[in-house]
Amino acid sequence: MSDQPSKEKMLEVAKTYAKNVLTAREMTSDQLRTRMAAKLARRFPAPQFELDADVVAAVVEEVEALCVSYSMIDDAGYSRRRSEAGVRAGKSKRMTAMSLQLKGIDDETAREGLAEYDELAAALNFLRKKRAGPFAGPAPDPEKTKKALGAFLRGGFSYSLWNKASAMSVEEIEDYLL
Repeated sequence: MSDQPSKEKMLEVAKTYAKNVLTAREMTSDQLRTRMAAKLARRFPAPQFELDADVVAAVVEEVEALCVSYSMIDDAGYSRRRSEAGVRAGKSKRMTAMSLQLKGIDDETAREGLAEYDELAAALNFLRKKRAGPFAGPAPDPEKTKKALGAFLRGGFSYSLWNKASAMSVEEIEDYLL
């Protein structure tokens, strides 16, 4: 004996969930849609309730549109903030773009968010974290330099950027980053 939950009840659950989850942390539209559909499936389990996929999709779209209208979801702003965080964290533009793609940001929005990405600053932050290049000290260990170069290239940076960043002095880097 399975019941069909009312659309109003599903809307109430979805709105409450969206409000709670979006006040706790920032999400993309895609993340919210996925999690909201999963929440509705958990809230109205299969043996007791029959969920119509079209009704669930309509409820999720309606709540997503409501969240966008209240500026609780802003994929373009999320993309900009993640790109700024990527520079500070020492992540390459390529890795940051892949991260945005995994979060469900479409290519055009990601491209706009990454438009002002400072790859040299990201590379310098990477070198600072790894204590490589100019941050290695007066007599850098060649083995450590080789490992840092490998990590740098695997991180999505180019070899020419390695040469450019490694040629800078610590004072030049501090002036550039400030």
